[in-house]
Amino acid sequence: MSRDRKILLVAAIIVLATFIFGYAGLYSRLTRDPYCDLKRECYYIIDHAQLWYSRPLIYAGGGGSFNELDFHKIGVSDQHNSFTWNGEHGSYTISELHGDRFNLLVSATDGQEFEIRDIYFDTRPVVEKGK
Repeated sequence: MSRDRKILLVAAIIVLATFIFGYAGLYSRLTRDPYCDLKRECYYIIDHAQLWYSRPLIYAGGGGSFNELDFHKIGVSDQHNSFTWNGEHGSYTISELHGDRFNLLVSATDGQEFEIRDIYFDTRPVVEKGK
């Protein structure tokens, strides 16, 4: 084989491999955070808790306090006074309720645990691995 044919063959193999990886979505699966959906669910819970906090008491909100927060009040659970909820991507627990903050404990379906501490009304928390 001539040198030009070898270069053409190598280029064709690279193009074919790029097409296969791109079409099958293998590259996006390799580069995607495995806890992306879990984090999205956490942020959904936190956003709704912060909205509930800011809603006045006469409209079934927190009235500026997290003291009465539970999963039923933010609309993800049908049970009243539920501090634990099993979502689609993990299990969530509300803990350490204070007037101005709360904690969220998260257990992923693969057993990994995360803890989000001191969630205030006006902060954007960071999901961190638990101990």
